[in-house]
Amino acid sequence: MSDLRVLNLVPSEASRFFQQQIDTLDSLGVESTTLSVPGRREYDDGETSGRSVLDYARLYPHALAASFGDYDLIHANYGLTAPHAICQPNLPVVLSLWGTDLFGKYGRVSRFCARWADEVVVMSPEMASALGRESHVIPTGSI
Repeated sequence: MSDLRVLNLVPSEASRFFQQQIDTLDSLGVESTTLSVPGRREYDDGETSGRSVLDYARLYPHALAASFGDYDLIHANYGLTAPHAICQPNLPVVLSLWGTDLFGKYGRVSRFCARWADEVVVMSPEMASALGRESHVIPTGSI
């Protein structure tokens, strides 16, 4: 059993992909706490439409306060949660990019934050190549 405690940041806990990830980690003994972006949510697999910049900004104080808790690392799931992770001073940062966060209109945010993350996970070799930094390729469904 693992004694690893992870603080997850995610746009929406309703993503089936994210729930599968949490279930798998739980089965491996990884203890997880999840903070999601407040505000109106769209439930189509992590899509971020329906939330404003202010909604995303409202996540930061919660992430910062939680980073002082008993966690081993902070895991930013999706590029738009990455600024919250890299701006807290307490925990190592793992950033998982899901695709549209790297190739979509906010890709520059993801690329910038990836420079400051301790580790980055991407879903394909194409994403790794586009990111331009060392990363771990773990295809969807291969957790």
